[in-house]
Amino acid sequence: MRVPTLIALLIFVMSASTFAAPVPLEYQILHERAHPHRAFTQGLLIHRGQFVESSGLYRQSFVQRYPVTDGEPGLVRHQSRRDFSEGLAFTGKHYWLLTWQQGLARKLDAELRPVSIARYQGEGWGLTFDGRQLIMSNGSAELSFRDPDSFELTQQLAVTYKNQPLNAINELEFAEGLIWANVWFSPMIYAIDPANGQVVSTVDLSALVDTENKSPDAVLNGIAYDADDRTFWVTGKRWRKLYQLRITPGPGAITQATDAR
Repeated sequence: MRVPTLIALLIFVMSASTFAAPVPLEYQILHERAHPHRAFTQGLLIHRGQFVESSGLYRQSFVQRYPVTDGEPGLVRHQSRRDFSEGLAFTGKHYWLLTWQQGLARKLDAELRPVSIARYQGEGWGLTFDGRQLIMSNGSAELSFRDPDSFELTQQLAVTYKNQPLNAINELEFAEGLIWANVWFSPMIYAIDPANGQVVSTVDLSALVDTENKSPDAVLNGIAYDADDRTFWVTGKRWRKLYQLRITPGPGAITQATDAR
């Protein structure tokens, strides 16, 4: 059976965005690797074959870089003891690292060293880059779009799930034209249409959460898209492992998606 690529999945999902009910997607676990330091994961991304991950908590926050293949981190940068690090994004030139309640976004260079600071109002949770703008969550049902150089606010987007606000949006990843989001204490990943804020698809990772969730704060959090093979890596706070997933439409949707090979 031919498995649709994510380009085909995107065509199907976006065509379904006018319907009230989001499309449930399925996944296959392709690979597992150890989660270095069992980080209190806040942001996760892949750049040049390496994971770059931010880990939170006061007096314990750090940013680490390590290979997608098995192995220990190649670089760890500890943050100020006053910071509670949050979401992380790479713009193609530099990284931005959020803080939770300090209202500070730290610009980092390619070696994860601080370059400058920008300020924002409210809390910082998740962060991603869509190729033009940064997209930020603050724990509410609203996303903010920001200039990748100055971090200035450019627009805001209300997110809805089944016509209701989707609150507690956390870690973000932009992939194949959609914003993929964790929600705090939810085992689901929500795929959001950036044009209108509607959740168009969901991925239920309850089975992974049940395997890994050994404490109340060990929630699903961390989505990284590998553009080379169109797969997603997911993890959670204090999780033992990261999981590589291939996400596809459910059985009833496969006939509606085209093979984009």
